[in-house]
Amino acid sequence: MAVHHISPMLSLRSLILVASLCALLVVGVSNALQADDSGVRKNAKVTYDDQVLALLKRRCSSCHSGDRTEADLDVVNFVALMQGGGSGAVIEAGAADDSYLFRLVNHDDSPAMPPSGGKIPKAEIKLLRDWIDQGALENADSKVKKRKPKVDLTKVSANLNARPDVAPALPKLSLEPVMWTKRKSPVRAIAVNPWSPIVAITAPKQVVLFDTETLALKGVIPFTKGIPEVLRFSRNGSILLIGGGVAGDSGIVLVWDVAKGEVVQTIGDELDSVLACDITSDHSLVAIGGPKKVVRVYSTADGALLYELNKHTDWITAIEFSPDGKELASGDRNGGLIVSDAQTGNENFDLTGHKAMVTSIAWRIDGKILASTSKDKSVRIWEMRKGKQIKTWGADGKGVTEICFLPGGNLLTTGRNKNVKLWQQDGKQLQTFNGLGDMGMGLAYCASADRVVAGNFQGEVLVWDRGSPISVGKININPPPISERIIDVNQQLVTARQNVDADHRKLKNHDTMLDQMTAEVSDMQNRFADTKKNIDDAKTEIESAKKTTQDARSKLKKLNQELAKSETGISGDGDSDTDDSDVASSKAQEDAEALKLQRQQLKAEERLVTELDNRMTVLNNQIVAWDGAAAVTKARLAELQKETGRLKDLRRPLVEKLETSRAEFNRLGNVLKFWKAEAVFANGQK
Repeated sequence: MAVHHISPMLSLRSLILVASLCALLVVGVSNALQADDSGVRKNAKVTYDDQVLALLKRRCSSCHSGDRTEADLDVVNFVALMQGGGSGAVIEAGAADDSYLFRLVNHDDSPAMPPSGGKIPKAEIKLLRDWIDQGALENADSKVKKRKPKVDLTKVSANLNARPDVAPALPKLSLEPVMWTKRKSPVRAIAVNPWSPIVAITAPKQVVLFDTETLALKGVIPFTKGIPEVLRFSRNGSILLIGGGVAGDSGIVLVWDVAKGEVVQTIGDELDSVLACDITSDHSLVAIGGPKKVVRVYSTADGALLYELNKHTDWITAIEFSPDGKELASGDRNGGLIVSDAQTGNENFDLTGHKAMVTSIAWRIDGKILASTSKDKSVRIWEMRKGKQIKTWGADGKGVTEICFLPGGNLLTTGRNKNVKLWQQDGKQLQTFNGLGDMGMGLAYCASADRVVAGNFQGEVLVWDRGSPISVGKININPPPISERIIDVNQQLVTARQNVDADHRKLKNHDTMLDQMTAEVSDMQNRFADTKKNIDDAKTEIESAKKTTQDARSKLKKLNQELAKSETGISGDGDSDTDDSDVASSKAQEDAEALKLQRQQLKAEERLVTELDNRMTVLNNQIVAWDGAAAVTKARLAELQKETGRLKDLRRPLVEKLETSRAEFNRLGNVLKFWKAEAVFANGQK
């Protein structure tokens, strides 16, 4: 059996090797724990040479490399890749979502890649996104280049503060909120477009846009970089600055094009949130500031930092360029207020006077006056020829938070006293706008609608007409998701349908009652008419009977006379002597027959007169009865006609209520269609 001896030197080397391997293993495990699904450490620099080349070789090189470069695109050569292919550039350094190659790989555009149809793994898509978003670096020694803005922001009219030929108008924007919370967050900033009825208001992770005339939601701008803290429209209204970030971690300013409805540039890469920012009227400079006590001024041409202002002793809390863009005013948490030359950063004036944090500053439109507010409860007015204070007054007993100028030179303020006030420049109060309810946070004036907009600590935003102290309405800066709106409208539609059905039943029942009443009225009218006809017929018959009776009585009288004469004649004939007894007997018999006939006629006439008298008595009794019935019928008819009139009067509001219910049902139907269309649009924007 052979025995192998290990030399001491070899043993030492083996121990060192084992220790090194263990150390590497520990580092590898540590790195793995810090890596995401793509295998890249979180926050690690992603480069073409180190990670992306291998991915592109694996997924794309069969069609886009070497001798086979479909669409003239070579992905295994960095320079060739950055130059692009037959369709132009495919990589937009710093913006994966704008990069054609990434959009094809992510199936956001067509033709989807790879052509097999299925997406590559999510980890690989994320690796590609991170590489492009980090600047599309070639290797570890490469430097990130500033991305040029999508548009030339400095193309503005010669008169920088005049109304533009075409007032800024919003394009179609998604109304889907980035997030919704059960409780509203404090309003951090409000800005109104100087030439359009558009107000922008901060909310968690987003900026919401509303119409100041209708108070309707017009769009949602995502702010995924943290919390938006400050908003500024440019003086011509075409640009909206959105500044903010994550406290103690990062800060940025988004340059949002109003007409395009998109972010066209990002400014700054701060180590803390941006609390104040502004853009010059010619759009050439953007100034930002925050907890780092430094004001930084950037060029919009390339996003490069031009200079820094380091004279503040505390957080930068307010920034505003003069209307002509030549001066820059900045305030801090220690009460400092400095006016500098906007182009050089040289100090023009150090405006001393505030004893606490400067909360807001505003230039008058002519640039000759600067107004400032502070937690020290004061408003201070400064003239800018010599940098002297010309007026101060206590505008809020607990501290002023916001100030803004109106076009005519008057001022609006709000603060901890929970109201908004309108002032002359000499400190004379003109009006109080009531109902704010909590500490004012955010204030603006909309010239297009002639309205005042202010927010508070509870996240409420109120709107007033300038001439009225009573609010005309509120703006909900925490709009619910579109899916919730659709559910809510559907529920309202169910209720509205029930209301329509109920109102229809009420009207139908009412019409049934009205029809019955109308039929009864018609019946009563017919009965009354029949009774009147019977009375008239009876009266006619009585008149005829009276005439007949009169004739019968006359005839009866005549018959009586003739009968009496006949009886007298017969009696006289009996006393005469005659020899002709047969003749006498015959004549007597004839006279007797004639007398009998006369008596029969007399009795007949007497019976006729009696019958007529009886008939007239009956008719008169019937007329009395019919007159009574007619009176009753007439009274009942009057009651029915009155009740019918009342029912007709009651029908009108029932019809109007049904029409209102149907209109509301139709309105909700249109609202539902609107929100369903908005849901489709919002899904298309994702």
